Amino acid sequence: MKILLFLMVCDSDQGIIFSTIQQTVNLLGDLALHIIIYDDASSGKLGQRVKDEFESSIRGKIHVIRREHSNGFYHITENIMVMFRHAIGLHERFDYVLKVDPDLAFTNRHFRNFFNSELLPKKGIISTVFQARLRDHIQFYLDLLPFGFHRKRRLGKIEHSWKWAGFRKIWWRNLGFQALLNGYQGEVTPGYFILIAWETVIAMNEHQYFDMAHHNTGLIFAEDVFITIMVKALDHPIYDVKDIDPNFKAAIFLHEGTAIEGIKNKGYYLIHPLKDRPWANILRKEIETYLV
Repeated sequence: MKILLFLMVCDSDQGIIFSTIQQTVNLLGDLALHIIIYDDASSGKLGQRVKDEFESSIRGKIHVIRREHSNGFYHITENIMVMFRHAIGLHERFDYVLKVDPDLAFTNRHFRNFFNSELLPKKGIISTVFQARLRDHIQFYLDLLPFGFHRKRRLGKIEHSWKWAGFRKIWWRNLGFQALLNGYQGEVTPGYFILIAWETVIAMNEHQYFDMAHHNTGLIFAEDVFITIMVKALDHPIYDVKDIDPNFKAAIFLHEGTAIEGIKNKGYYLIHPLKDRPWANILRKEIETYLV
């Protein structure tokens, strides 16, 4: 199986990304693993350091896309579209694109069994699917209108607050309507772990989803929401991880104070988020010892 891993890194990931990638290599290194890293202007050229450290440890290549000046968190959708375009430009065929966040930690070796060609679908997206919050539903429908709000911009960066924009056309408006026609009901595939079949990536490219003017944004900005909408606009299936592996468990809203024993006893395959915090770094070390 040939997997293309997507990772986005920035300065705040300096203390955790090497652990995350080492775990990934340990679990999936027997596959034909390739990696695209989007380095969002990290001061220490983190993407290149990761490539230097790990490329000899995997069967595939590591490609680094580096931005010299960060546009900030709210441009994350534009970043992921750059990664998709780069993936298409490699002119290689993969089986799946796996997108994970740097602050994820794998906590069960059974996760490797999830990557079984006899179990995984050939088309669609797989994640821990849940329904959008009420405010996200409201923002979705507001963005479909030809007039309304968008998030404020300052010095070229998108901010969290809103402002009235008058008449505007959001880049994904037509995709949103098509997704609704195909039965979209606000499903969200959270970005910490998304697996996309290559056939679906090719279909997105054929429909030129990656070449749209992604800076024409409204209120919604999260890349995982847009990936789900694009998949539904194609009428490709959305699978929950438990549809593939009924034993798959994940803790995706982890809080300080979570103990390693609780993680082991509940059989989590992965946990999130473990940012660069003292308590989280201690837990990461305990997980690494546990998985040896």
